[in-house]
Amino acid sequence: MNQDQLRERVGSMNAGFVWLFAIGAVLLSVASGFVTSGMSGAVASAVYFGIFAVAGFLAVALTESKVGIAALAFVLASLGSAAGYYLVIASTTQAAVESLGATGDTGVVGAFVGAFFAVVIAIGTLVSGIGGVVAGGRFRRKALAS
Repeated sequence: MNQDQLRERVGSMNAGFVWLFAIGAVLLSVASGFVTSGMSGAVASAVYFGIFAVAGFLAVALTESKVGIAALAFVLASLGSAAGYYLVIASTTQAAVESLGATGDTGVVGAFVGAFFAVVIAIGTLVSGIGGVVAGGRFRRKALAS
């Protein structure tokens, strides 16, 4: 691809597409869990957070969106992803604790473990998504200036 073709594509999509990139990041990252299920946790995490970084980059580089709007989209996507993982992990942990014969309020254990992983996922997706958004903004600015 030459520079003229690159300039034609950079920033050519409607600003509203940034929301589709954010939603796509959430959906692809969930699907990546199935693809990387047999791999190490480090590889699975790198793929998961890498999807958010690449989607953030492409969301700004390819659309007319402002960096602030794209950042908001990825903040909401990160929170949505963390909330989804909280629900899955909390309920799974509660069921596991109950299957071991625990009595009492097993939901507290599930809530704690779910909250821990949700915070980790929220921080990771925020950092990678916002990092991608900022890098995409810089790339678009340089590509359109040349």
